[in-house]
Amino acid sequence: MKELPILFNTEMVQAILAGRKTQTRRILKADIEPPKCVFSEHDAIPHVNEHGQLLFRWHTSLNGKELKEGGIYKWSCPYGGLGDILYVRETWQTTYDETRGMWKHIFKSDSGYWYDDDGPLKWKRAIHMPKSAARIWLQVTGIRVERVQDISEEDAMAEGIDPNYIADLTCNGELHDGPSHAYWASFFDTWQAINGIDSWENNPWVWVVSFQVLSTTGRPKNMEKENINT
Repeated sequence: MKELPILFNTEMVQAILAGRKTQTRRILKADIEPPKCVFSEHDAIPHVNEHGQLLFRWHTSLNGKELKEGGIYKWSCPYGGLGDILYVRETWQTTYDETRGMWKHIFKSDSGYWYDDDGPLKWKRAIHMPKSAARIWLQVTGIRVERVQDISEEDAMAEGIDPNYIADLTCNGELHDGPSHAYWASFFDTWQAINGIDSWENNPWVWVVSFQVLSTTGRPKNMEKENINT
């Protein structure tokens, strides 16, 4: 197994802690589109193996004319393969616990307000959070690729949308297709808010990573560090 970092914003961390979020979609940063790559009949849809490698057979072409077979392309998923471990980086800070007489990590996704001698605490960006501060540990249970617009209603629910937002969306009559598509519509709004309007219109390929939560209080005690590559 490998241990790899993954970033989540505050709302998505809260969804994980609440048990609503078991999937995440991340834009696949690889050129797998014609005219540079043309899928063969046998591998028209890219697939991901158990090691988290994206595979597809391709042919080179010029002006629509096939020139030669190019073999199989591979891209490794930056979030590992089946069974690998992800530690969550989130917005964080350190503060001194006077009761316990020690420094501790705190997180923006938790409720409450924090202050220091200079006033309201300034949070540190998730990308700067060290591995030692990670409290949420996940295990990859599935990886595949698809177009972002192909997300199903069931998978949109697994993305951890706030159920209160779903209720508002359906009760206000904003969803013309009825409540059966409420999670899909909510995911659409969330995706655009995070990645921008163009990222939805372009309908990019995305990594679809499914996971289970191993711990929300730090590194799981039953993990054998010597058997994991960091």
